[in-house]
Amino acid sequence: RSLCDWSSDVCSSDLEVLTVRVKGPGRLPVEGARVYACDAEKDRWFERWRGRDDAAWTSDTVRYGETDAAGVALLPMPAGESSLKIGVNAEGYVFAEPFESPRRERLVEVELGRGADVIATVTTEAGRPAVGVQVRLLQRNEVSRGQRRMDARTDEAGQARFFSVQPGAHALLSPLPDMEPQRPAHWGDQNRSLEVPDSGTVEVALTVRATVEV
Repeated sequence: RSLCDWSSDVCSSDLEVLTVRVKGPGRLPVEGARVYACDAEKDRWFERWRGRDDAAWTSDTVRYGETDAAGVALLPMPAGESSLKIGVNAEGYVFAEPFESPRRERLVEVELGRGADVIATVTTEAGRPAVGVQVRLLQRNEVSRGQRRMDARTDEAGQARFFSVQPGAHALLSPLPDMEPQRPAHWGDQNRSLEVPDSGTVEVALTVRATVEV
């Protein structure tokens, strides 16, 4: 994608190119990472694009680019006085914490972490594996969007697996089905609280009511 593909003003002489190099563990380049940048004082839409993890090619506020095989993204930035707010997302990696960078810095490096894996073993009240059950992992104190909400279904062993989970406090739950006119009152939500580390594997047990096929 050429620098002139974003909008009619991208080829203006007032633009400067910001180079963002994204690396993973072992400082290996990350291809296909999504890079967001904007004036730090004009970041109203920054988290909306980045949080939804959407390509922001059409935004006239947030500049956007995707890294190549060398882990490099080129973002044309308009001239200005304020510092830049930069954020990076990539499939299979945890969200990099947004940061500010002086505008005079034309090359910025970002290193992404893999995060931890969460394995949820779901059984029925009789102790049997619950197969095909929806399990949801939510990061607490965060809006449930992008990778902050993850969904999976249990396999034949009753296990649901979540990979590259953001570190911090989470809630693991199995959403109850919608029923009309209403669910039985004693069908309370089944959930567990857990703290996810920066790396490694976390195993959690969850019990649900027996499922039936209709």
